[in-house]
Amino acid sequence: MRAPQCQAVATILNEIARGVGVLVREEDIPVRAEVRSAAELLGIDPMYVACEGAPGCRGRRGQADGALAVLGAYPPGAQASVIGQVTSDQPGIVLLKTAFGGTRIVDLLISDGRLPCVTGLQHQAIPAAARNHPRFHARGDTRD
Repeated sequence: MRAPQCQAVATILNEIARGVGVLVREEDIPVRAEVRSAAELLGIDPMYVACEGAPGCRGRRGQADGALAVLGAYPPGAQASVIGQVTSDQPGIVLLKTAFGGTRIVDLLISDGRLPCVTGLQHQAIPAAARNHPRFHARGDTRD
């Protein structure tokens, strides 16, 4: 089991893929409608959005139903689902079977740990609480 703690699904899947291949089905990844809409609006791939509080589990074939029953018994696990499988093909590679029938590689996101910068927004359109958050401004920027 892997607790993401501000990690994205793509990161967890790439950690699982060390020495094995991983094939994931996009339509099986539970993403709330409002998250999907916001990600689309901002041009962010939901696979790279932090999913704090949603553990990633890997188990043996045939144990998925039991694991889903245990996870689903608790409210936070109500949306638990099997999103893919480990394969012997292409070790170290995570492949995503898209809703359109194509396949793409899910790379490991390399970053410095900061939240993505959103540009092009009017300063006054951003709530004061968000504007005052330390991660809103670039490092060293102290403007109001």
